Amino acid sequence: MKTKNSLKPIDYDIHLKYICQNCGNTHWLSYKEASTKNYKIVCDCDNIFTVKCVSGFKLKFRSKKIKQQKPVVEEKSNNIPDDLLTKTATTLVSYGFTMTEAKELVSKSYQQFPTDSVITLVKQVLESLRSENV
Repeated sequence: MKTKNSLKPIDYDIHLKYICQNCGNTHWLSYKEASTKNYKIVCDCDNIFTVKCVSGFKLKFRSKKIKQQKPVVEEKSNNIPDDLLTKTATTLVSYGFTMTEAKELVSKSYQQFPTDSVITLVKQVLESLRSENV
């Protein structure tokens, strides 16, 4: 079976991630929200900030003449600092987790989304649990 034409996407879904400079909490905005003039985010820490208005995205397709290069794999260390692990796990213990469970959950969450904020890390763990049980 031969194919003549490569398909191009018919639609897109773009989300942009913003981080509160006050507490480090993450906020995801849709392209439509991010392209709204003077769009404001109200963080859980009561910090209110506007985002720079996005005017568009450019979708580029690879030319057939360009040879595919192997991606450069950059190894980065996702080892959580001991102090951050202890503080976050201790907080989760107060929610009923065992220390072993808490440390495993914190390490897993940190590997996916590294952060230096205990509050953000606790929220990430709880959100991941909520997402798994929905």
